[in-house]
Amino acid sequence: MSSDPSKLHASLKKIMHLSQCHENEAPDAQHWQTLLHLLNEHFCIIEKHFQEESNGLSQQALNEAQRIANIGSWTYNHITDETHWSEQMFIICDLNKQNCSASYQTFLNCVHPDDKQNLIDFHKQALQGRETYTIDYRLLTEENKIQYVQEHSENSYDENGTAIFSTGTLQDLSSQKHQEDQLRRTQKMQALGNLAGGVAHDFNNLLGVMIGYAELLQLSQPSQDEIKLYSDNIINAGSRGARLARRMLSFSQHNSSEIHHCDINEVLLEEELMLQKSLTSKIELDIQLTENIWLTEINQDDLKDAILNICINAMHAMPDGGKFIIRSQNISIRDIPSDEIGVIPGDYIKLSFKDNGKGMNDKTLTQLFDPFFTTKGDKGTGLGMSQVYGFIKRSLGAIDVLSKPNKGTEIIFYLPRHTLNTEIEKTEDIVAEKYHKKQIRILIVDDEKSLCDLISEILKKHAYITFTANNAQQALEILASETVDILLSDIVMAEMNGYELAQKVSELYPAIKIQMMSGYSTDDNVKSKFAKQLAQARLHKPVSGETLLKAINEQLSTINPDYLQY
Repeated sequence: MSSDPSKLHASLKKIMHLSQCHENEAPDAQHWQTLLHLLNEHFCIIEKHFQEESNGLSQQALNEAQRIANIGSWTYNHITDETHWSEQMFIICDLNKQNCSASYQTFLNCVHPDDKQNLIDFHKQALQGRETYTIDYRLLTEENKIQYVQEHSENSYDENGTAIFSTGTLQDLSSQKHQEDQLRRTQKMQALGNLAGGVAHDFNNLLGVMIGYAELLQLSQPSQDEIKLYSDNIINAGSRGARLARRMLSFSQHNSSEIHHCDINEVLLEEELMLQKSLTSKIELDIQLTENIWLTEINQDDLKDAILNICINAMHAMPDGGKFIIRSQNISIRDIPSDEIGVIPGDYIKLSFKDNGKGMNDKTLTQLFDPFFTTKGDKGTGLGMSQVYGFIKRSLGAIDVLSKPNKGTEIIFYLPRHTLNTEIEKTEDIVAEKYHKKQIRILIVDDEKSLCDLISEILKKHAYITFTANNAQQALEILASETVDILLSDIVMAEMNGYELAQKVSELYPAIKIQMMSGYSTDDNVKSKFAKQLAQARLHKPVSGETLLKAINEQLSTINPDYLQY
């Protein structure tokens, strides 16, 4: 409270003193003027006192409301570079108000390193586009705790279009994110239950194909054409089985921070079996893919979760059966007001999901993306579509929903196109020819001996010298006596795993290039930056000969041939 209560007492004391001085005599005009002046001064002090009291209570109430909602507020003056934060901003950013001042740089220092540049670019784009915006990203505290937040902001401009003032809010979504993760796991378990029976049936069929054709190769004297036919069928069956295994393994992981170039058509084809099983046999699945679909840069796990979520909702909307259409398209949006679909003009991948189910009324549509809103009663959590909306916004895209009661629903994603330099020189053959003259030596480490021997045979046929080990200790013994250029190691092994082996090899033999491979896809135990880099480039078992040779050539391209002494 900035007003001094003693001023009230002093003012009142003056008034009482003036009144007492004239108890026994008639007051004159001067007396009344002085008294009125004192009374006016006194009431001004009272008014100021209560105004400050009211302002203090209002600020206290605002701080309490922001604390309950876990929302902070901020303002930034682009002209003076002045920044003001509410109390809750400091709390969300895990900063001590006494030890730091509010500034844009202070805030950026709190943003997760993987999200920082994207956020800076987004801020610049929003200022240039003069748009009100919402964006989700992560903060990283000094104790390495990740906070999931959502920022909403508006900008003010002068008559020349120059930004002069920004104001916004920052909401901590970590609790909601935790609930979304729980929902995601629940959905995956439900889908896994639907999928398991079909996968077991399909695996038995594939194994029957592989065993049958292998027996034909052993029992008869097939011609060259028959040999090629039988081997092609075995390879195709094995490849289908590998895709099934990868899909099953993907249920056990979710790497929300990994953003990669994504071919949406490939994701849909990979998910087709799982989606059909989730929809059940009563619903016809029709996937319509545009050829040469553009790439987008998103988190593929988030996309798969969003597709699964919409698929499950469509299944509930068609209890008596129906048709579910998924369509991918390349579209260019030009000269369209951004508020119509929520995107700026540019190139987008349009991904639509259409069912002929119950549909939704206008009231339901307005609440569709609200957290905890559900039309499924006790069977729903109300977080599914909120989760989908968050994914689209993190991907800098937009989502549109078209629906009428008894007319079905169409949900449309607009994901921004990501352009790559496609004029990459094909150097595999050049690399192989250059280095084979040096007789490249490769150490293969895998606890499955038959697989180790198979990889060795493949590499030998392409003029590589190979060594094999069935555990990390054998590998280290070989390295102590042999010169090796590339280490090709499995990850999941007893006693010492592949990452631990790679760490030792990089310390003892820093010139050796390391390529990891694994049939188990989770990276939950990968902690160091070194291991994470290896994990990102790992080969997924089963590995085809073509994929294996390509990975070896990529490793060779980083080796200086002048350092090879043999």
